Amino acid sequence: MIELDAVPEEPIGALRAALGPSRTISPEDDSWDVVRRPWRRHVDQRPALVVVPSDADDVIAAVRAAAAAGMRVTAQTTGHNPVPLGDLSRTLMVRTDQLRDIEVDVAARRARVGSGVRWGEVLERVAPYGLVGLAGTSRGVGLTGYTLGGGIGWFARSHGLASDSVVAIDIVTADGVLRTVDEQRDPELFWAVRGGGGSFGIVTAVDIRLHEVSDVYAGSAFWPVDDAPRIFELWRNWSRSLPSSVTSILRVLRIPTDAPAPEHLRGRSFVMVEAVIQETDDRSRELLTDVLAAEPEFDTFVRMSVTGLSAVHMDPQDPISGVGDGLLVRDLSQEQFAQLASVATSPDAAGVRSIEIRLLGGALTPSGAQSAALDGLDGAYTIFAVGAAESAAERAQIASAVGQLIGVAESQRSTHQYINFIERTASPEELFGSALPRLMRVKEAFDPNDVIHANHPVPVDSAYARYV
Repeated sequence: MIELDAVPEEPIGALRAALGPSRTISPEDDSWDVVRRPWRRHVDQRPALVVVPSDADDVIAAVRAAAAAGMRVTAQTTGHNPVPLGDLSRTLMVRTDQLRDIEVDVAARRARVGSGVRWGEVLERVAPYGLVGLAGTSRGVGLTGYTLGGGIGWFARSHGLASDSVVAIDIVTADGVLRTVDEQRDPELFWAVRGGGGSFGIVTAVDIRLHEVSDVYAGSAFWPVDDAPRIFELWRNWSRSLPSSVTSILRVLRIPTDAPAPEHLRGRSFVMVEAVIQETDDRSRELLTDVLAAEPEFDTFVRMSVTGLSAVHMDPQDPISGVGDGLLVRDLSQEQFAQLASVATSPDAAGVRSIEIRLLGGALTPSGAQSAALDGLDGAYTIFAVGAAESAAERAQIASAVGQLIGVAESQRSTHQYINFIERTASPEELFGSALPRLMRVKEAFDPNDVIHANHPVPVDSAYARYV
């Protein structure tokens, strides 16, 4: 734990004087324990100071004041992946919650979104026009952090990464300058922020391309968790020939007795096949033939609006104390699927609430054009597992079980990983692969003093030894 008295008082006082007390929150303020807490509630974030900007000018002032005080700056909205941030004792945290403007241009199929906006808010605004943004599976995830890391959701196989649909980004770089970057203005920085994470500045707004999708055929099939070996094999065989109009997730889900879920689900464990299908009802049911022929206990497949998709994956909407991690893999053999089913249903994994294998491919396949830092995902699947626990001992047990799951697929590890699913400190080579040298050059050009503090940092050349 970082001791508060380790934070020098002079920079803190200078920051508060520069930014004004109405926008800054320090350990002495009543709201301190609220604003400093991330989504993973057990992570004891202790930044030097928190600033809550109301507009881009406040962000500019915050970055300039922090740099002048010899401190670093990090941005956070929901705090879904806080563990790799590490020590924040000399870091100013910018909470972007109040940057919540959404402007929709229906004719151009574009939206300009403040960096504090959650995906659910965007979907609700654009759905009445038959449009959708490339959101993830949870409506509560912030658009900005998700998109800077790439972003894979229900429309990824048909429309690609969320970062592929970014038209422009407003970002305050380490020199305290607000830049609008796109393919013409600062194109190298625009390349870097689309998949390179949050190392390059504090984003204030994102312009995204919208897509014409009004409704889908979607839902889940549920079997008792003891059926996992059979359903894992079924899903592997079924999913390998799916068209890109279908995105599917194989899942083991343990639902607590006090979960905000229907009564018949609470306290039970299931193996599930989730799918979102952009086809007619008849074609969708045809594509689901093998899944439904496996006689699930029940299924929820129905035609629905895109705003209802968060109910398919049933992600928790409230912050939790939990541990998770993921792996991007080139492929998985039939034997590895069987091993994953065995580990996922073993007593050791009892505390792991959700284990998922997401089907990739389609529009996620790397193009080779390298028009963005993340040029697709070079793998057939992502694996992600997470468990909720209040005590350190329980979290250690969950981390061990997650490690066992990841270990089954380790031999198929892709050359670099998908940073949004890596909830631990990892080397830049593991995270960014062949894009790393170019990312480092962009970091050196726009933040040579390493002012911007990201959870998965791109190092400048002079600072690289700190991260390896």
